[in-house]
Order: sequence, then C-alpha cells, then structure tokens
Amino acid sequence: MVCGSMALGVLAVLAAVSTSQVQRVQALRHPVQIDADQLRQANDNAELRGSAHPRRSRSSLRALVQARSAVQQPDVARRATGSFVNSSNQGHPGEIHASAAHQPRLFFLFLTRSSVGNGDLWQAFFDGIDKRLYSSFVHCQDEVHCDANSVSASKVSSVPTVYCDDLVSAMVQLLRAATKDSSSPNDKFIFLSDTTLPLKPFAGVYSALTSNRNSDFCVSPRSEWLSLALGHKRALLVTHSQWVVLSKDHAAAMVDRWPRIKAGHSKKWGWAIPVWPGGRRPSRPAANDSIRMPTDVPSCTDEWAVFATIYGLIADDGQQRVANLPNFGSGSLWLAGAKASNTFQGGCRTFASWGNDQSAPGSAEGKLLQELVQDWPHSKLICTGLFFQNNHLVKESNSLPCNDTHPAEFAALSDQGVLALRRSPFLFARKFQRLAMSPQQFRSIIMSSMAS
Repeated sequence: MVCGSMALGVLAVLAAVSTSQVQRVQALRHPVQIDADQLRQANDNAELRGSAHPRRSRSSLRALVQARSAVQQPDVARRATGSFVNSSNQGHPGEIHASAAHQPRLFFLFLTRSSVGNGDLWQAFFDGIDKRLYSSFVHCQDEVHCDANSVSASKVSSVPTVYCDDLVSAMVQLLRAATKDSSSPNDKFIFLSDTTLPLKPFAGVYSALTSNRNSDFCVSPRSEWLSLALGHKRALLVTHSQWVVLSKDHAAAMVDRWPRIKAGHSKKWGWAIPVWPGGRRPSRPAANDSIRMPTDVPSCTDEWAVFATIYGLIADDGQQRVANLPNFGSGSLWLAGAKASNTFQGGCRTFASWGNDQSAPGSAEGKLLQELVQDWPHSKLICTGLFFQNNHLVKESNSLPCNDTHPAEFAALSDQGVLALRRSPFLFARKFQRLAMSPQQFRSIIMSSMAS
C-alpha cells in the first residue's frame, strides 16, 4: 500500500510513459492431445504469404481490458524433427536438390542488446540446413559483452543506437555486412529482435520468402501516417513495423541512401526526405525533390525511415492508391478508402500484438490473438511496464491491451497455443520470454515435418 503522495508521484510516472504500448504473454501449458490430423490441418491452413498485421505506433495509448488469470501445470508435446524442403521437393534436414551455390539465401539480421534469447530453439531451426542457404548477423548494443554464438552468427561492429530515435543505423550496419555476401537477386534480408522465434520450419520460411523479389512492409493504417505540406499539395509519411523483410535491391538502397538522409538531418531543420514519384525518374524518389520534415515526428524513426529511404514521401494528389511502387509486396499502396483506413497493408511476416487485434476478429492477426486469449490461462497474455494496480506500482499486468512501448511477451504457451501460432500465416512472432515455448514443443509442433 502506498501513501497518497506516493500514489500521485506514481501516477505522474505512469502519465510520462503512457505514450507507448506493450503486451506480454505468460502461459502455463495445458495438456492437449496433438495428433497427426491436427498437424496436417495446421499445414493446410498455413498460408505462407504476407499478412496485414496490426503494428501500433509506440506514441499512442491503448485502453486496458481485464483478462483472467490462473495457473496449470505444463504439458510435454511429442518430439519430432523438422525437415528442409525446397520449393518442389521434400527431404531430410539440410538435403539439397539443386546446387545451393545458385539458390537464393536468407539473411537473418538480429538486433539485440547483448545476445539472442532462446538460442537453443534457433539452433534447432537451423539444424541440418546447408549453410549456403542462409547467413546470420548480429548487432549488439553492448559490443563488449556481445554473444552471437547462440545463433552461430557473425557479429558486426556496433554503431551508436538510441531507442526510438535511431535504431535504423544499426539495421543498415547489418545490411552493410550482409549485402557483401549476397549473390542472388532473390536473396532476402530479415530483421529480427532478440525475442523473436520462427513459426515455421526453415523450408517454409525459405520457400515463402525466396519465391519473389519483393520486400515485405507491415504498413500501418492511414490514420497513423503523417501528412505534410508540399507546396499547395500534401505529402504522406507512411509508417510501418520495424521488422521488415527487404529484397536485395532494397537492402542495397538502404546502405546507399540512409547515410545521406541521416547526414542531412538537423535538430533545427528536421529531416530532408525525397518525394515519390521523382519527376523524370518515376521508378525511384528524387533527391532533388526532398522536403523538410519536422524532427518531432510522433513516431519512432524505425517506424517510417525504411519505407521513406527506399520510396520517399508519397505525394498526395487525392488519388486512391499508388500502384507503381517497385517490389512492394502487396502491389498497390492504398491512400484512401477502407483498404487504407481499416487494415494494415503490405506483408506482415512477424506477429506482434498489444492486444488490440481482438477488434478485428476476421483478420489473420485478430483470429490468432482470439485463439490465444480463448486458451487462457493455458496460453496467457500479459503486459510489462509500469502499472498502478490496487495502490501498488507493478511491472506486469494481466490486462489487455497494453499501454507501454513494447508489444506482448509470450511467457509460456500450451500445446494448443503453439499449434495456433504454427498454423497462422505468420513466419515469425515476438516477444518470447525464455522457455515460453519448450524445446519439445518447438520440435514437435513448429518444426514437425507433418505440419510442413
């Protein structure tokens, strides 16, 4: 119990941090029978394509709704091994049916403070896969204590990072190292946090991402974009999830252009961002057509800078959509109408949620969240941050949606919860606490050859 003056102080603290969002998942596993038919159904239902996925701006506050809490003992799922298959054949882990030297490569790019969590599960994901088909790189905020061994990754030299202000430079540092090893036009560059886990075997991720040369941006609803004056017209700053998947061309564009955009930034004059389309060169934004964008944009830099560096600001002439964005995963970018205001656009490969997705039960993300919530308390969603409950300041809450800067953390999952993740269209999810998913669950459900 806190006194009245302390309570006022705590409320002031909460007000200061309420401009962001968090959700965390804590669940103790519920005994569930998982049979071959369920696993095959998981495979039939899994659509390995980009899915519009809610990514709430860290600057907005979400209301809380109370969730239930309970505890039950964990269950152990049966063990099975994952397998690598290419786009047309099936085989044992790591089996190659064509020359790997000429196949596309996946680049797994981890952003972390000092290490990647759940490294044993990542090792199981990569186990037996020909290393010519993938590479892993890690950027650590703390370079001195950086541990890349858990994912057998190459460490890149750390660059200064500031949460929300500049994580993009670290992303570009990873791209700078990875693009040097890139040889196929279908190579893909996947940004991952230290709490991310794959939801499909390597074969599924590989075939889904290397089948085209597009980039996957999880673009936020139109209401979260910023509209800027452009002469007598307007230009739109498109916001999106940080966890993008880039094509080889777009990865190279980030390495080339971001240093110039960053160098042109000043606290007084803001950001100089090019505008799409670019006059005589409509296939890319024109640097000479840049306009100044204020520094105090109500969105973290990593939530707009990748799209803006590659495509620029979007000139708003009152059009419904932009249909000529090269290698934009979902084709058209909608600027107006229901497709722009009510849904997330592009391709969302990584699931993360603050708990708001229950309001969109027909969407892929809403359906997945609903399944997890219905599995409470065996799959439990909780929030972390600073919360004032019953006159106490607590660091986690069972209430959804969350109101801190970070999305949900999976603290534990039942077998049914893991199966829901496995059969969703998402390739990855975050944020997983250590041992939230057991190694046996990961191998028998996520990596199962019956479900791939």
